Amino acid sequence: MPDDPEIQSTPDGPPEVVSDEPTKDDLVLTEEVPPPMEAELPSGKFGFINKQPLFVKILASLLLLSSLLWFATPKCSSPTPEKTYLIALNSNWYPLQLATKERDMTTFCKVLFNLIAAKQGLHLRIMETKLELFRLLDSNACDGVISILSPPELTSKRYISSDAIYQLGIVLVVKKDSYLTSSQNIGDSHIGIIGSAQILLQIAHLQSAIFTSYENSSRALNDLDNRNIDGVIIDTLQASTFLHGLYAGKFKILSPPLVKEGIELYLHQNKESEPFLKLFNEGLRDLRKSGTYHELIEQWGLIDTEGANSG
Repeated sequence: MPDDPEIQSTPDGPPEVVSDEPTKDDLVLTEEVPPPMEAELPSGKFGFINKQPLFVKILASLLLLSSLLWFATPKCSSPTPEKTYLIALNSNWYPLQLATKERDMTTFCKVLFNLIAAKQGLHLRIMETKLELFRLLDSNACDGVISILSPPELTSKRYISSDAIYQLGIVLVVKKDSYLTSSQNIGDSHIGIIGSAQILLQIAHLQSAIFTSYENSSRALNDLDNRNIDGVIIDTLQASTFLHGLYAGKFKILSPPLVKEGIELYLHQNKESEPFLKLFNEGLRDLRKSGTYHELIEQWGLIDTEGANSG
């Protein structure tokens, strides 16, 4: 058979040719449907916005953009996360008399700062130097300094300082059973003074007391022990040395310190440094409160000038 289309017989007529090709009747024309107009869009997630006037849409877009920018911008309440503060210290600790403990004081400060940085999320690095600290700070060679000395008066307003990292100054030492209870209320008591005439200027507010000057602390404290005088005004570090040694259990330091000084962290006065210093002070207070601070003092063999301030 030739390749003719398949022939089928029909009962009513001649054979019908069956073909696979579609006929005109098999074709169905479909009309292209245009996309729905804006008014016909479903009222789903964005239906409400799409129905708003143009100026409302623009205003909403601006508000959304402002919100995104606000969340993406670092806030001034925290220091720039990526900034590492370079902190300098002079490892000879002049004019502090540490009796060969300079290296221990340096190590104590490094460990203390690292603990605070880890706790508060701060980034810092300690640099030892023999150079003048505030000159380095003025020249922007570092971001901060750890210093026992205050900045020069002419430039002091350029800096902000932390709480005392190590408490110093001058204090009033009395017998354990002394009738005196406060360094600010000594009346006409007989008080010994150790040091220069500068101390007299610093305690000028204690006008009614009777003062006797001593050349050395040993003689003054001996007179106090024998009740020849009622108290001794002395440097905190010297007082603490005696209270932990020869006169342990006999004397006490009255609060508050007559002149409050100490080793402090100084930073440039700017918007970056203020939140950094706030976090640093919080960390330092927490370490004091937890007892970790005093453990570090003991670990490195330093005099705990705060631990002696009881009474």
